[in-house]
Amino acid sequence: MNIDFSSRLQGLLKETNTTRQQLAIAIGVSHQSVTQWQSGQTIPDILKFKKIAEYFDVSYDYLLGDSKSKKNENERVMSDLGLTEGAIETLMEAGEFTALISAFLENNDFMIFVTMVDDLLS
Repeated sequence: MNIDFSSRLQGLLKETNTTRQQLAIAIGVSHQSVTQWQSGQTIPDILKFKKIAEYFDVSYDYLLGDSKSKKNENERVMSDLGLTEGAIETLMEAGEFTALISAFLENNDFMIFVTMVDDLLS
């Protein structure tokens, strides 16, 4: 049994307001199967596991509990920069402000800002 998988599945169902029945229909299983996965009684076969990851648009590593990042592409940014998944998603949604954010980070003004904040917190 995989406790990490069952807790991740429970979380995804809750976060997306998806019922067990909706997921079951989407991936072609009974709602009882989803209930057993959610409770940790059983785990899905590899093909159903793949369908679950695709349905929720999350990485396999996230579903298995091996990563905090739901998206593979965010894992490296999270580990290298210490950003949270939410911060990464916010930056990705910045749209037209992305160029402004990049300019701010590349400019010396960012380091001045960091120093000021550090001084205030000290």
